[in-house]
Amino acid sequence: MYNGYPRDDGSQHRLNIMQRHIEFHDSEIITVTQNGSVINLSVEAYVHQWERIGSRWKGTGWTQPIRISITGAKPTKTIKLPVRLDGGEIRTTTATYANIVPLPFKSSEPTLLRLEAVEIIEISGQDISIETTGTARYVEELPDEFKPREDGTIVSP
Repeated sequence: MYNGYPRDDGSQHRLNIMQRHIEFHDSEIITVTQNGSVINLSVEAYVHQWERIGSRWKGTGWTQPIRISITGAKPTKTIKLPVRLDGGEIRTTTATYANIVPLPFKSSEPTLLRLEAVEIIEISGQDISIETTGTARYVEELPDEFKPREDGTIVSP
């Protein structure tokens, strides 16, 4: 299973690797629904897509509809929608993802989703998943300063 980090097949040829990440900044919450203890956010996400070909990274920016689902969630305050995000993070018991989150994403640990907009939106729950719900649309080339590090990790822009 691909874990989002560069790998080498042990031969002289490197595998082509693709990484996709949501950047909360420049994403937009479209709807928030709650069904029992599950809160779903429909988001028009800004997505970084990085492809490693040999030793070089090529980055492109896309918009794509996604769904963020938090189970075991406590009711959240009402916010005026749609709302553009200035940033955000996901905190689990073992990791914090500041502004950049792998796509798709799933954690079965207690979670806090913190989004920055006109006001701070915080939703806590037992687990979280993020998946695409529609087609990606190309926006732009990404500058090299946003590219993954040599070990494949991403630094928040």
